[in-house]
Amino acid sequence: MKYIIFFIVILHGLIHVLGFLKSLGYAIPQLPAISKLTGIVWLMASFAMIATAFLYITDNDMWLLTGTIAILLSQVLIVISWQDAKYGTLPNIIILIVVVGGCGIWFFNHQVEKEIQVMLAQEAYSEKPAEKIITENMITSYPAPVQRWLRYSGVVGKEMVSTVYITQKGEMRLNPEQKQWFKSYSQQYFTVTIPSFIWKVSMNIYLLPVIGRDMFVDGKGEMKIKLIGLIPIAVAGDNFKIHQSALQRFLGEISWFPQAALKPYIHWEAIDESSARATITYRGVTGSAVFYFNSKGELIKFVAMRYKDINDDKPTEWVATVKGYGEFHGIKIPTTFDATWMLKDGPFTWFTFTITDVRYQ
Repeated sequence: MKYIIFFIVILHGLIHVLGFLKSLGYAIPQLPAISKLTGIVWLMASFAMIATAFLYITDNDMWLLTGTIAILLSQVLIVISWQDAKYGTLPNIIILIVVVGGCGIWFFNHQVEKEIQVMLAQEAYSEKPAEKIITENMITSYPAPVQRWLRYSGVVGKEMVSTVYITQKGEMRLNPEQKQWFKSYSQQYFTVTIPSFIWKVSMNIYLLPVIGRDMFVDGKGEMKIKLIGLIPIAVAGDNFKIHQSALQRFLGEISWFPQAALKPYIHWEAIDESSARATITYRGVTGSAVFYFNSKGELIKFVAMRYKDINDDKPTEWVATVKGYGEFHGIKIPTTFDATWMLKDGPFTWFTFTITDVRYQ
C-alpha cells in the first residue's frame, strides 16, 4: 500500500510539470494558455508533490507539511484551470486522506511519547535500593524453580535494572474464525522500581494503518486501538478488570528482565519442583499467575486468569507459551511466544511474536 501511495504522488507531481512546460510555450493541447508566473506555481506544486513522495517513503514526518502545501497549491491550480484539470482533484483527495491519516498517527504517537517520558521521569526520581548487584544470597529464600530460573538467566552478579526497552515483531488475529494473520511491530518501555509499562503497536488491517497503546502506569491500566490514529476500534480503561489484567501482563513480562522477580511488590510461593505462583500487588491492584520451568531453569509457560473483556463476569485462562530462547547483554530470556486464550470452544492463539531487541538500564 505504501508503494502504491508513493507511485500516485510521484505521478501526480510529474503531471504538474506539464503546466510549467505550457507556460514556456510548449504545445500541450490539453491545457489552456498559462502565464509564466502561473507556470512557476505549477512547477512548485510538482516539486512539493515529489518531495512529499520521497519523504513519505523514507518515513520522514516532514511529508505531512510538504504534502499539505502540495495539495493546496495543486488544488488552487486545478480550480483555476477547472475545465481541463478537474480530474486532478481525485488524486488530491486520495493524498489528502493519506495526509489526514498521517497527522492522526503522528498525533497519537506524540501523545504516547509524552506518556513514556512521564513514566520514565517517575522512575528516575523514585527511591532505588541500596544494593545494586544481585547476589546468590538474595535469591536463596525463593522457591527452588524460581532460583533455578534466576541462575540460568544469568542475573546473579548483574546489576538490578531500572528501565527496559524492548522491540517486537509478530502476527495477530482478532477472532478464532479469522484465517489471515496481521503483521505487527511493537515497542515497549518498562520501569522496574515502579512497576509500569507502555506498549505501542502498529499494523495494517486490510491495508489500513492501525496503531495502539496498552499501558499500566500509576496503578491503572488503559488500552487504545485506533484506525489511522483517529477512529477508535477499542478503548478500555478506568475499570478494575483492566487494571488487574494490565498488572498481570507486567508480571508475565518480567521474563524479559528476571531481575524484577526480586522486587518487594512480587510474592512467590512454591507449587512443585517445576512451577511457582507469583502474586503482584501495587496501589491496591493485585494479580497472580503461575510460572512453569523446565529442569534447566528455562521458563516454558506462563498461565494467568485474566479478564478478556470488561463485560466478562469471570476471568479466562490466558497462556503464554515459550517457543524460543535468546540472550541479550548476558541475560538469557524467552524471545518467541504464542499467546492463547483458553475459550470454551477451544484454545484461541491470537498473538505470536518474537523479541528483536532488548536494552537494559
